[in-house]
Amino acid sequence: MGSSKQLIANERGIISGTDLIRSIIHNEPIEPIDGGIVEDFIKLNSVSYEHKLVLRNIIFKEHFDLSEAHFKRSLDLTGSTFEQNVNFSDTEIERNLVLTEAKIKARQEKYQNLTNFERVYVRGILDARALQADVKLNFNYSRIGNLVLHSLPEQQTICKAEISLIGAKIVYELNCSGMKVAKDLVLQSAEIQGDFFCNLRKGYCTEVMGDVWMIDTKILGRADFSGAKIAGDLELQISEIKGALDCKPEQDDRQQWHYTTIGGKAILSGAKISPLVDFRGARITKGLSLERAEINGNVFCQPWENSRTEILDLVNCVGVQVTGSMRFSGARISGDLDLKGASIKENLFCQFENTNCTEIQGRVNLTEVQVFGSVDFSGAKVSGDLDLKRAEIKSKLDFEVKETHRTEIGNNINLAGAKILGSVNFSGAKVARDIVLKGVEIAGSVKCRISETFYTEVGQNVNLTRAKISSSVDFTGIKIQGNFKLEGAEFSSSFVCDLNQVNLKNIEKSEANFKECTIRCLSVKFAPSLKHTKLNLAFTKVVKLIISNSLPDKGFINLEGFEFQQLELPDESESNGSNGNRYIQFLEATKPFDEGSYLFMENWLRNQGAQLDANRVYTEMRRRNRREKVSLEIKPIRKWRLLLKSYRGWLRLTKILWIVSVQQVYDWVLDFTIRYGTATNRLFFFYFLPVLMFSWFLFFNLQSVELDWTLTASDLTSSQVIERSIQQKPRLLENQLSVHPTRKDWTLMNAFWLGLKTSIPVIPFASTDKWTPSSQPIACFNTKLCLISYDTYAKFIALLGWITVPLFLAGISGIVKRQP
Repeated sequence: MGSSKQLIANERGIISGTDLIRSIIHNEPIEPIDGGIVEDFIKLNSVSYEHKLVLRNIIFKEHFDLSEAHFKRSLDLTGSTFEQNVNFSDTEIERNLVLTEAKIKARQEKYQNLTNFERVYVRGILDARALQADVKLNFNYSRIGNLVLHSLPEQQTICKAEISLIGAKIVYELNCSGMKVAKDLVLQSAEIQGDFFCNLRKGYCTEVMGDVWMIDTKILGRADFSGAKIAGDLELQISEIKGALDCKPEQDDRQQWHYTTIGGKAILSGAKISPLVDFRGARITKGLSLERAEINGNVFCQPWENSRTEILDLVNCVGVQVTGSMRFSGARISGDLDLKGASIKENLFCQFENTNCTEIQGRVNLTEVQVFGSVDFSGAKVSGDLDLKRAEIKSKLDFEVKETHRTEIGNNINLAGAKILGSVNFSGAKVARDIVLKGVEIAGSVKCRISETFYTEVGQNVNLTRAKISSSVDFTGIKIQGNFKLEGAEFSSSFVCDLNQVNLKNIEKSEANFKECTIRCLSVKFAPSLKHTKLNLAFTKVVKLIISNSLPDKGFINLEGFEFQQLELPDESESNGSNGNRYIQFLEATKPFDEGSYLFMENWLRNQGAQLDANRVYTEMRRRNRREKVSLEIKPIRKWRLLLKSYRGWLRLTKILWIVSVQQVYDWVLDFTIRYGTATNRLFFFYFLPVLMFSWFLFFNLQSVELDWTLTASDLTSSQVIERSIQQKPRLLENQLSVHPTRKDWTLMNAFWLGLKTSIPVIPFASTDKWTPSSQPIACFNTKLCLISYDTYAKFIALLGWITVPLFLAGISGIVKRQP
């Protein structure tokens, strides 16, 4: 090979384009040229050149076409200016292509669409640092070892049109740091086997005035947009990035932070990215989409220093799969946060961080999400619903106060059907409407305590219908404007609620509904001023029930089918008329009336050894049953005229009269005499014994008895009859002679037996000489007490005896008690 050919510019600085073309075509080595003007059309299609070609700072006036050329060594065009189009289509350069500080102007419109590097093949570096291009840079389907487009300290890389790398393959690295693109940056279906940089460079921020299209792009290294400014969308759909996506801030030489801003959407739908997606401190104007993306690592949307991440529209993470954590702590999201069906292997954080509150101005959709760690909304503010229906959380769920900042939810918190293996903490949170835990399964505890002086506030209801909670439930610090709904729930540990704060605005409609619940220990606290809160325990089963402070008013408890093993009630006996029995007051507060509740309480008290309280409970049950029947049947009497117009009406009226009169009298007798079989002994002490003693006293008088016999003619001749009749004034009444005994014949014992026979006529006690009560008026110490005779008195007492003795026996045998 001969010596290098030297091309010298003339006195006007013009270099012969013809000589340049001829030398390249003939494969002649050319001395490096620095400076000059080439006015000729440079067309070297399909040429093969084996030497290094250096054409620095040359001004090419015409079209520069090297399409399909083959350069076995480097091509250096540093500082050159191309006033028309540059065409490197299908050009192969086995070393480097240097376009540092080059300028591509292409003023003529007919050439602008032809300006490209399409299918260019550069084995080494395509160095276009500080390139100034007025036209589109087309690198579609090119193969480049290392593409360098970053800015230099003295000059920024600028493209006043679009840069396109559709289907391009970069073997090592694509560096666009500090570059400014007036339109789109397109890397659709491109493959970069190293890193892709669009970050800060030498004080210049990467600026893309259009969109960044990276659909179906594969990057084996990192995609770095730190501090970049993108006016349009950042499109990364179905792309694959193996070395992280960085959109965090970056600091320049003057220690100033530059934050990534995206004027459109950041779309990562279906992308596969590892090990990090970092939007810390970024600002995204039209939303972020991670729909169906696979993130093999973490997603960060946290504050950076004092600058928070701002996403001014929807965050769509439907179906995203994240092997690490997702962190939206301190972020501001103007739309919804949608994570429906997402799978997160570690944690989901949306709590207060670095003096910044997480603000979500739409709803949070975590329906069917799977989180293998914790979900934390401590100190967050959500304007809409927080929806966790059918979610699965392997650790805890937090809504507690964070650094004096309380969690605020503008609508509902819905965990219907969710499964949570850890605890749920609502302490200090403020929820505008409902907390729905319907059908939830929680292996840990549920807390609604006071936190940092904040009560847990719920604007409407707390619904735990059919919930299953394995650990304790603590609602001691909650304020609810609506009701507790816990129908059919199962609580394996304790449930503690303070109903003092329930429904402060509408007390009359508040309700704590524990219907059909299964609870190990239920502790309920009532304030005396809020006793109108309804407590529904229908068909509830508890091991232990504790009601403290006070009991609800009458009619505000439902105990139908309620079962318990232990019971603790406040003692308010001094202020109520329930015979000093708090169990009776508890039962009297029930509505509707249920005999089973009374009978269960009675049996429980008997098992506790409290026989007296048990008897009182049974008696009150019978009394209330009597009252309830009257109140139920008395109402139709007001329409008795209508009842009389038909046969059925007559039957109805007859039944009413029976209930109101006869049966009520019968029940009252049972109550007054033997307390429905619970105090049968009172008949003995309050009836039999006083009557016996009084009768004994009355019949000790000689005038109180007379001989029970019939006077005949033979009796008048009898000396014995005459002898007994001398001491008194016999009188003849219908052939009957009253014969009174002497003190010798009528002793104190005779009077006792007659009194006993009179008081208990059921038992035939015998008396001497058949002495019977006389027809004389009752007298005491020869003074008449009344006009009633001893005989009339005895008949009346005997009649009462025929009633009381069977009643006594029925009470002793338990017949009355078995028939309520």
